[in-house]
Amino acid sequence: MAATKKTVLTPNNPDEEIWELQIPGTVYIQTLAPNNFGQMVPTDRTLGPNKKGLQFRISKQERTMNQQRVADQVNDPFKNGILVRCDASQQEDAATASTDAMTGSDLLAMLEQNGAVFDQSLEKLSEINLRRLYDLAVEMDASHSQVNSIV
Repeated sequence: MAATKKTVLTPNNPDEEIWELQIPGTVYIQTLAPNNFGQMVPTDRTLGPNKKGLQFRISKQERTMNQQRVADQVNDPFKNGILVRCDASQQEDAATASTDAMTGSDLLAMLEQNGAVFDQSLEKLSEINLRRLYDLAVEMDASHSQVNSIV
């Protein structure tokens, strides 16, 4: 069975960004859509559930609007690792730069580490990325000591 290559969406215009959902849970965001009179109005959009890997387009204005609605910046899905930008480097934009923005490949690379190096890398992870790493470790049949270290 040949591995299928994942298709990455590309932006349609310079103001558009491509983001990917990193968890199997649900994320609620607002985007702007035209109403019957052609006026742009906020529209609720549900990402998930069970749509891990879902890629979607969002404008910078819409992302900023959603980030402004977050009361505690720890819960900002654009910075805490729930959503990861996949069309450009997330670190280049001060509004989205975050050490918690880790892809599945980044977490897989962590599972290749052993012993103290692995334990030290766990200390740097946010709660969301620890949960993602645990799910990935169980799925990939990682060593018992690694799974216990994550827990």
